[in-house]
Amino acid sequence: MLGESGHPRAMEGRRFFRTITSIRIGDLAVVGIAVLLYLLGAELEAFEAFYDFSREHEDWDLDEIALSIGVALLTFPILVWRANRRLRASNLALAEARQRAFHNARVDPLTGLWNRRSLVEKLEGAPEGGEAAVLLLDLDRFKPINDLRGHAAGDLLLIALSDRLAAVCKGRAEAFRLGGDEFAVLVKSGLDEAQVMQLAQDISDAISQPVEIDHWWAECGCSIGVSDWRSGMDPMRLLREADQAMYAAKEAGRGRIVAFDIDMGIEAERRASLEEAFEIALTRGDVIPHYQPYFDIETGALAGVEILARWTDPYFGPVDPGTFVRIAEDLGLIDRMTDQVLDQACRDMGAWPSDTRMSLNLSPTQFCDEGLPARLLGILDRYGISPARLEIEITESAVFSDQEMARNIIDALVSEGVGITLDDFGTGTSSLTMLAQVPFSKLKIDRSFVSGVETSPQSAKIVSSVLSLAQSLELDVTAEGVERPEELDFLRSHNCGYGQGFLLSRPLPAAALSELISGAGESPGRASA
Repeated sequence: MLGESGHPRAMEGRRFFRTITSIRIGDLAVVGIAVLLYLLGAELEAFEAFYDFSREHEDWDLDEIALSIGVALLTFPILVWRANRRLRASNLALAEARQRAFHNARVDPLTGLWNRRSLVEKLEGAPEGGEAAVLLLDLDRFKPINDLRGHAAGDLLLIALSDRLAAVCKGRAEAFRLGGDEFAVLVKSGLDEAQVMQLAQDISDAISQPVEIDHWWAECGCSIGVSDWRSGMDPMRLLREADQAMYAAKEAGRGRIVAFDIDMGIEAERRASLEEAFEIALTRGDVIPHYQPYFDIETGALAGVEILARWTDPYFGPVDPGTFVRIAEDLGLIDRMTDQVLDQACRDMGAWPSDTRMSLNLSPTQFCDEGLPARLLGILDRYGISPARLEIEITESAVFSDQEMARNIIDALVSEGVGITLDDFGTGTSSLTMLAQVPFSKLKIDRSFVSGVETSPQSAKIVSSVLSLAQSLELDVTAEGVERPEELDFLRSHNCGYGQGFLLSRPLPAAALSELISGAGESPGRASA
C-alpha cells in the first residue's frame, strides 16, 4: 500500500503549497517592479510631462485613455485574486475526487469492507513477515438462501454477516470481501498460531449464528482456510495456500477450519497438473467408455450395460473416475465429456443386439441446463438409436439442486421414451418423496445394502422391503455390488430383477464386451475377466 508520504491527499497538499508559494513570490515581484517604476516616473516628472502633452493634444482624448488604463490597473488585481481562489478550489476538488476514486476502487460498495484489490495491494506492499496469516472464508448454504429468498435478501444477509466479521476482527485483523460469498481476513502481526486459530473459530461461531431478515431467520455458516506467513515466502503464495486450505475445508464438510500444510500444496500441484492433462485428453478423445453389464438374475441373460467413463494418462496412469469427473465439473467440461462418451457408446452399440439397453450416469450439475435433453437425443438420433434403449441414472441431489429445472429436463426425456433410474436408492434422505415426484422406471439398490445381505438381518430386511415397494409401484430393480454367490442367491430368492457387480462382470472395454455378448446365454454367477 502507499505510505503516508505517498498518499494522494498528501501529494495534493504539497502541490497546492507549491502553487500558493509561487503565486506569492510572483506577487512580490510585481509589487517590486511597480515601486521601481513609480520612483523612476517621479524622478523624471513623468506625470507632469504627460499632463502637458495631453493639454497640447486634447483632440487625442489622452486623459480618457489614461483613466481607462487606471481603472483596468485597479481591476486587474481583483480579477487575479478571484482567479487564484477558483484555482485553489479546483485543486482541492481535484484532490478530493482523486481520494474518493482511490477509496472507491478499494472498498466493496455493498458491505463497506475492503475489496480484493486492496487485499492484493496490502500483501504486495507488506514487508516480509509483516503479517501473521491470511484466512479465506466461503459461506455455507448461502446459495440456497439467495435462490429461495431473492438477491435483495441475499444482500441483506451479506451485509449482516460482514458487520459480524468486522466486529470479530476489530483490533486483531482486517476484513475483506473478495466477491460473492467469499471473504478474507488479514491477521495483524504479533498473533501466534494458537491466536490465529482462535480468531478463525471466533469468526466461525459468529457467522453461524442465525440472522433475522424481514421477519425470517437465516442460518449460514462458513468454511475457513488458514495460511501462515513463513520466512522467505512470496506474499501472493500466502493467498494461494489459504485458498487451497479453504477448498479442503469445504470438501471436509460444512463449518470446518483447515490450516494449510505441505501435503496440501503437493496435492494442489498434482490437481493442477491433472486438470491440464484432462483438458488435453478430452481434446484428443482419450476419455473413453467402458461398460459394466447387468444381467437378468432369473435367466442369466445380458439385459444391458452401464456406461462408465475411463481415462488412462501417459504420466499419471489410470485416473480414478471420481477424481476426473470432479475435475470435469469444476472446469465446466462435464457436458463435453458426457457427450463424447455417449457418442462413442452409440457407435459401439451398433454391433450389439438391438434389445441391449445402456444406462448413463449424469452429474447433478447437468440438470441445470435446459438444453441437456436436446443434446442427448441428438446423439442418439445421429446413430439411429431409439431413445427407449437409453436409461439415465440420477441421484436425489440432481433433482434437489433446482427442482423445477430438473423436473422439466426429466419430463422432456421421458416423453421421448428415455428411462429414468433412481441411483443409490436408500442412501438419501427423501427417496420416498422422490418416487412420488419423479416418473422413475427403475431403482438401483446401493451396494452398501447388498454386501453381506445373507448374513446381516438388517440389510436383508432393507433389501426385501425395497423389492416389495418396487413391485407394488411396478418398478424394475437392479442390485449393485453383487460380489458373492450367496448375495446372488438371496436376490434371486426374493425376485430381484437385475444384478450388477464383479461376481457377474467387471467393467469391460468395447471389444471385451462384444466377446461377452457372444456368450451371453450362460447363467450369471461366474466372474468375468
